[in-house]
Amino acid sequence: MAEKAVERTVQKTNEKRPNSIVAIIDIGSNEIRMRIAERNKSGMIILENMQYPLSVAKNTFGKGSISVGKANKLCDILVNFMAVCKE
Repeated sequence: MAEKAVERTVQKTNEKRPNSIVAIIDIGSNEIRMRIAERNKSGMIILENMQYPLSVAKNTFGKGSISVGKANKLCDILVNFMAVCKE
């Protein structure tokens, strides 16, 4: 049953949709980035490019986990990204 759900999701993401808008979020070790782009027949046009410095990796490798403060800040940034996507 779960395999069919995954298969349907893959099929939906592979559909060609002209002029669709997509957002890509990259959570790196020192920066969180989001790009919003419009896909059209000739390629991608970047509509918005946001980046926030956040050293997620600092002290993570020694402790084995992200600090609560960093996790909270990361959540705040992602909420901001979501608000931009809804505009």
